[in-house]
Amino acid sequence: MNSPRSALLLTLMGLLAAGFFYVTDPTIGLARHVIPSNLSLLDAAHQAWPGTLVGLSGSAVVILTGIWLLFTRRA
Repeated sequence: MNSPRSALLLTLMGLLAAGFFYVTDPTIGLARHVIPSNLSLLDAAHQAWPGTLVGLSGSAVVILTGIWLLFTRRA
């Protein structure tokens, strides 16, 4: 694979990962609409926050790495 295509793929993967963590987060994502009634939103958000924080941070690192490779490497 050449460098620009690899960088674009890496950036796309980071965006997909960030989207996954957004959708599954019970506080800010779509998961808040499908939480069972026997589990409170506060408990779900408290349990999910560390994983969401790590996931979004890791996704940001992957996205920034892909963008950096895209603009600094030549094919």
